[in-house]
Amino acid sequence: EGEPCAGLRRNSHLLCFRGTTPWAQVRLLDRPGWFLWRDAQGREAPVLLVGLDEREALLWRDGRTQRQPLERLARNWRGAFATFWRPPDGYESALSSAGQSGAAVDALAQGLARWAQEAPPAAGTPFDAALKVRLQAFQRAQGLSDDGIAGPATFMLLNRVTGVAEPRLRRLAAQP
Repeated sequence: EGEPCAGLRRNSHLLCFRGTTPWAQVRLLDRPGWFLWRDAQGREAPVLLVGLDEREALLWRDGRTQRQPLERLARNWRGAFATFWRPPDGYESALSSAGQSGAAVDALAQGLARWAQEAPPAAGTPFDAALKVRLQAFQRAQGLSDDGIAGPATFMLLNRVTGVAEPRLRRLAAQP
């Protein structure tokens, strides 16, 4: 009930991503998360998205799972979405400035190199023009805006392609 990020402990090594998110990006992130569901009486309540396929979403609400057609979900979608994610060590905010360095920039550079199947860069690599170009290429390839800013959505997708263990949406089996 209430604010989904409120129960997150500060020492959990997780951060809460919360914002107005287009449905296409929620699908792209491929992770469980909370959003507000408007019921038939017009009341809004938080529900947890736990599964997805091409036609249906699996929602957890009122103590049980429930399938909903994506067309109905799209009609009820207001954009508010929250999920937990695992940031790299040293991450305090989005990375975008030339000259930034530190553990989070190292993690970004190493993750991008791994994704591109390149040799990992040395520690201490600054956020420079070359890193920004690699970041933008990754963002384009993942369907994100290629703004050159490594924020939560970019790191969530980088975590996925580099094998960081995080929850994913369940794939739904066809119903008889």
